[in-house]
Amino acid sequence: MKYTHGTHAHPTHVLIGIYLIICVSEQAELDVVQEIIQLASPSEDSVLFDLGCGDGRICLEATKRSGCQSVGIEIEQHLITKFKRHISVLGCEDKVTALHEDLLLADLSRATIIVCYLLPESIELIRDKLQAAVQRGVLLVCNTWGPKGWICVQTVQCGHLNATVTLLRYNDTSIPVTDQQKII
Repeated sequence: MKYTHGTHAHPTHVLIGIYLIICVSEQAELDVVQEIIQLASPSEDSVLFDLGCGDGRICLEATKRSGCQSVGIEIEQHLITKFKRHISVLGCEDKVTALHEDLLLADLSRATIIVCYLLPESIELIRDKLQAAVQRGVLLVCNTWGPKGWICVQTVQCGHLNATVTLLRYNDTSIPVTDQQKII
């Protein structure tokens, strides 16, 4: 199975828990990062979680622009190492946290905003976590793919002419009634 959208890199296979997941192996371009942050609208009181954060560029930029707390979660060790190096160089250890962690085990209870660039299969594996978070008021911003069947409240097209990206914003009104009954 291969997904293509714009000029996205080839997916990478990563073992998460007992699941073999196909992950997007390309970091978001700076213009896309800027649009994600604008769509998420973090404030100094926000706690932004980036699921599958890669090298942490969204967390670092969101904290730089808004002063929010940011937590990046990534399964690939070399990307977390790079992210931690950036945190140290920028001196933002008090605001930005890099976690080398399996998303299936991640605690999202502190999040007020969740950002993710995950393939549909990965989103489905953490769907209940995302739903619980959104139902308690967390804003969800997805790059390219969102939870199947959810209705986004805002869509933004960004990127270059031959590599446009769709960003999707979800809130507690996005979840279909049938899904809401499953979690309650």
